[in-house]
Amino acid sequence: MAKMYLTKLFLENNMDILNILNEKTGKKSAMRVAMLGWAAGILILWGWTSFASNELQAIPESVTTLFGILVTGKVVQRYSENTSPKL
Repeated sequence: MAKMYLTKLFLENNMDILNILNEKTGKKSAMRVAMLGWAAGILILWGWTSFASNELQAIPESVTTLFGILVTGKVVQRYSENTSPKL
């Protein structure tokens, strides 16, 4: 059910999953790539360590803090892009 919904959502909006990484100009956004890389890395390593130990492992606070800094940086960047005067 969820797979059909997501497929329909992406097909109706002509949205490719990799287009999420693009800015309005069509170039790749370094902040979005960094956030995706961190999120994927965290999930992969967490899943691997949890699977290897047969119990759910805690994600260290330092890792979540770094991810929070990346997300905050993207929010600030987006806000400044939208509020800066156009020349």
